[in-house]
Amino acid sequence: MFLAGDFENVTLGPVCFEENNPSFNNAITFTRAFGAKNSPKLYSDFCNITPQSGKWCVGLTANSSFSDAIATGISGTLDVGQSYTIEFYDYGHSDATHDIRSLQIGISSNNTSFGTAIYTGLPTVNSWGKKTVTFTADVPVIAITAMIQNEVSANSSCIFIDNFTISKSATTETKEQVNRANIKLYPNPIVDYAIFSLPNGNDLLSFNLYDIMGKEHEVIYSVKDNQIIMQRDHLSSGIYLYAIQ
Repeated sequence: MFLAGDFENVTLGPVCFEENNPSFNNAITFTRAFGAKNSPKLYSDFCNITPQSGKWCVGLTANSSFSDAIATGISGTLDVGQSYTIEFYDYGHSDATHDIRSLQIGISSNNTSFGTAIYTGLPTVNSWGKKTVTFTADVPVIAITAMIQNEVSANSSCIFIDNFTISKSATTETKEQVNRANIKLYPNPIVDYAIFSLPNGNDLLSFNLYDIMGKEHEVIYSVKDNQIIMQRDHLSSGIYLYAIQ
């Protein structure tokens, strides 16, 4: 489901690429750097770090104030309410000038912000180590993100990551998940209000509305007889995604 979780879609020859965010984004597709540290790395098997698989891996650095951060895209959008399992490899570089800090993995509805953290943990020191993370998508996720946790330290930190994979977790479907395809929305497009008609026997736990950039919008709604009645109110014209649980 990752478009390029192994980071092999690089347009460079075998080099140790240490540049800024725009140069990084021009050198690789489906992965975008956006961190404030502005110094992401692409390391090939030509460098002093051997990728966990293939010819390339990504390096993140951090100082006491800022961290590099990347978002790597997935095909489509993760289903809200569905559980997923991510596997990846990390390598924490430790020497006299580099400290080991925690790596953070997040889920995001865009590729320019970190989103929600689903994992925080120390990387394997000076070798590749496999990590496994299980989470439930709570927003329409289009990217998995990574950065180094901000910690006060006299030294900088460097963590390499590689070979991300994702799969749906084997979970028991809830009644809401089974019946979600039966939700009816009208009128569409919305004029003054929208009615979401739910199948009988579904108890509403939450209703959320997002624009296509992943920003959640507060809306006024009421629930009556298996129907959610949402007022348009201040919403601008556009495309919105809803999550009903």
